[in-house]
Amino acid sequence: MELVIKETLEKILEVMRIEFSGVTVEKEGEDNYYVSIETSNSNLLIGWHGETISAIQHVLKCLMWKKQAGGKTQVIVDVDGYKRRQEETVIRLAERKAE
Repeated sequence: MELVIKETLEKILEVMRIEFSGVTVEKEGEDNYYVSIETSNSNLLIGWHGETISAIQHVLKCLMWKKQAGGKTQVIVDVDGYKRRQEETVIRLAERKAE
């Protein structure tokens, strides 16, 4: 499945004419995948408040769902660690508020 996700995302990026240096797919759990895109055009791929990367993630999830005939595959798409940084920021904020 990792190879299918990688090849599908690479094709999406090529159709969008977005230059990228790499796509990595990590399996996290039974049907969960974390996909990381490395690019020099991260602002273009992330978009305003992450809208573009969310749209790409949605399209990729839909394509994986079709390929699995209704499977439960969950895909998180990240660009140059953007989503991980956002997650860490939210966690730090929550911890500060809890104190």
